[in-house]
Amino acid sequence: MEKSIRHRHTDIESSNGTPMNDGIGRISHSLLRVVRDVMGLDSLPTAIQARIGGAKGLWMMDLSPCPPDERWIEIYPSQRKWDCNWSDPAHRTLEVVSVSSYTGPASLNLQFIPILEERAIDRKLMRTTICERIEKHLRNDLGNAKAAMEIPEAWVCWDADIVDNFKSTDVPSPHTFKEYFQPNTQTLGSLASRYGKPHYLDMFLEEAFDFHLNPSFMGTCTGYKESLAYHEGSIGNETVVKLSMLLSALVDQEKSGFEFDDNLWCRIKEEQCGGKMFLKAPTYKTDNLAALATSNHIIDFLKLAIHQRIQDGIREFSYYRTGSGIGYDKPVLTTFDSDLVRYWNDFEDQANQITSLFDPSSCWFKDLRSSLIQEIDECKTYWGKAMSGKEDYLTKVVPVHERWKDILPTVKSDSLVASLMASSLKNGVGGSKYLGPWDLLKASLTFKRHHQHARFVWQMAGRQLQFIKACRGIGGDENDILPPIPVVSRMYRILRPDTRRIERALASQEEDF
Repeated sequence: MEKSIRHRHTDIESSNGTPMNDGIGRISHSLLRVVRDVMGLDSLPTAIQARIGGAKGLWMMDLSPCPPDERWIEIYPSQRKWDCNWSDPAHRTLEVVSVSSYTGPASLNLQFIPILEERAIDRKLMRTTICERIEKHLRNDLGNAKAAMEIPEAWVCWDADIVDNFKSTDVPSPHTFKEYFQPNTQTLGSLASRYGKPHYLDMFLEEAFDFHLNPSFMGTCTGYKESLAYHEGSIGNETVVKLSMLLSALVDQEKSGFEFDDNLWCRIKEEQCGGKMFLKAPTYKTDNLAALATSNHIIDFLKLAIHQRIQDGIREFSYYRTGSGIGYDKPVLTTFDSDLVRYWNDFEDQANQITSLFDPSSCWFKDLRSSLIQEIDECKTYWGKAMSGKEDYLTKVVPVHERWKDILPTVKSDSLVASLMASSLKNGVGGSKYLGPWDLLKASLTFKRHHQHARFVWQMAGRQLQFIKACRGIGGDENDILPPIPVVSRMYRILRPDTRRIERALASQEEDF
């Protein structure tokens, strides 16, 4: 392994001496395969965040031609945090913290939007641009990004309307908060001299846990700074800039080893923020639509615009539903599914045919159906009363489900046909107590009567309805019924959807649309 660790004496620097690979190095393809195998990853990572010896940072896959079995990792000066003894095997162990993964959707940091407006040359134009891009360009940008991932070329996306209308600013003078920080100067040596060798390691662990379990003030300070910038109407306010520097220091609190508590935070608000101990939350963090409508803040403006678009979309969808079914190209939108009621309908047809052939005078099925409908409807009424209570959801729903499960077939007739049909309802699928013929019939009739009340139906009979639907899988031909593919519970837990196949299917649907 010693020869596999390549120590670089200089970073990759720009013409003015700035390190361009700050904290980043390369790792061989072969060594990344070992990382994949040891960690049990599904795919080969292209980059890892890790530490080895006295170095830590990010290592990305080297794509230059090299022997396929050559294992190596390079370390640059910007990655070295301290000098270590590389002859120690522990220091030659690669500790992987995280690996690269597939990209996914992410939320835009709200604090970024006021920056665009604050530094805009033409603020009105910038606001218009942002609103237009949110509405029109998001889908195109995502499509371009996905396409770029399929080709081995770098792809950079920026909007000229935003970039050309943005003016940068000089980095403000640093502001130190050292007078508010309490450095933790404890060392192993000081602990050993104070508590003696038999106990100093215990005290070291206690001190470490005590330090790391202290509450973080990152969220508190961020929220306060955001509210202050909102009420001051500027992110360039001197106090807001100071708080931004405080946040930069708090990010590295664990590495810097200083303590920060509520008393110090109150001091900062008193001495640095003009005594503003408590600030009202920004309007966009509330549901006050009237206040949003009168506010001139860009996030309030965007939230109101988005709210209006959502309401318009809901209204349009509602109109579509109520007006659906008119015309050949407007299918009726409904909660009804013929596959789920077919199980009961087929049984009803079969029972009526057999009864009419062998015992026409028997009313056993009519009585069975009436009794079952009555009990299902009573269970639905009980559901409505139970759900109106203030208890937690499980406390309310479990008794209703138990009542639904306890609904049993009632066949009072002495007819031979009735006895034979009743006995056919006892055996479950594969011995399952949840998928017996009676459970499936009960679920199918529950859906038939109350499919409009989806929450009740699926909470009571979801498992049985899923099984019925799975047994009605349609193949390439409409009349081609595919058998279900059973999966045991412990295997089901580890199955994951193929995200790439899902994305391709969705993209295909969008193109068809």
